[in-house]
Amino acid sequence: MRSRGRWLHEGLETLAENGAAALTIEALSVRLGLSKGSFYHHFKGMADYRRALLEYFEERENEEFIVRADAAALPPGEARLRGVVDDVMRAEGGRPRLEHAVRTWAADDAEAREYLDRIDRDRVDFAQTQFEAMGLEAAAAADFAQIAHLMSIGARATVPPQTPAQLRALWDRLIRAAAACAATDAGS
Repeated sequence: MRSRGRWLHEGLETLAENGAAALTIEALSVRLGLSKGSFYHHFKGMADYRRALLEYFEERENEEFIVRADAAALPPGEARLRGVVDDVMRAEGGRPRLEHAVRTWAADDAEAREYLDRIDRDRVDFAQTQFEAMGLEAAAAADFAQIAHLMSIGARATVPPQTPAQLRALWDRLIRAAAACAATDAGS
């Protein structure tokens, strides 16, 4: 992994373990065994680093899943929704600490909140599109997408967090409920 990537990867690890306050040049340099000069070679300063870290989080924890789901040979709707859920569970095992740390950071930082708002919108929009492809009307699809999003956030915020298996079971129940609702609407 190139040095810039190491700084970003380690930043997410530090964020997940100790929160945004732990993101200091000194602490990251020590963890990586790299000089502060290496940091400044890649970033203009801490504000630039934090912005790059948020972009990295958005790309790694959001866009990659949506891009892979859209590129998969799965038809839109239930199959694609289940595919992305499986992909997320495999990749992160739920990674509740990182998601929680970013949300905590965004509660106190306007720039982090801006990124998180966009990430959340993308996630909800993706889910809504899949629920619509299942046959739900736009309003019902929007509701199911919002429920799915809030369920995912809440499942990670509980103490202890929901296990990936528990979260997968909740997703399965939600998708089945959406399919039943779509079938009922279609039969009306």
